[in-house]
Amino acid sequence: MPEWIHEAGWPIYMVIVVGAASLTAAMQYARSPRRDLFALVVGLGVATALLGVIGTVLGIQMSAGAIGKVAADQRWIFLVGLKESLHNTTAALVIAAVDALVVTVGAVRFARREARRDARTDAATAAAAATAAEG
Repeated sequence: MPEWIHEAGWPIYMVIVVGAASLTAAMQYARSPRRDLFALVVGLGVATALLGVIGTVLGIQMSAGAIGKVAADQRWIFLVGLKESLHNTTAALVIAAVDALVVTVGAVRFARREARRDARTDAATAAAAATAAEG
């Protein structure tokens, strides 16, 4: 297991699990864009980011709580705890950034598909109007 996962503590597992679900949904959306799937990707992506922040806050709280248990010249240890806690937010933001890039692919595909559908509808409407005008 990478050292940063160990340093981040137990909240990182929630970030990883929800983030993996988010990435999976984002890849599915990129392959086959649908409105209902987009909402799932957004929800899971936001949850991943929030879990990262929660993990960081919990770690900072634990580090701050430990300051009173060490000698005054050892209080720099809080900074080590801060660094370790920030791994949660870092992981969550990396996952969210990849999610955003993958979802962008799906959004472009969705927009192109809608544009083609609109063009076919416009062509059919124009043909029907021309037929009606002739008759």
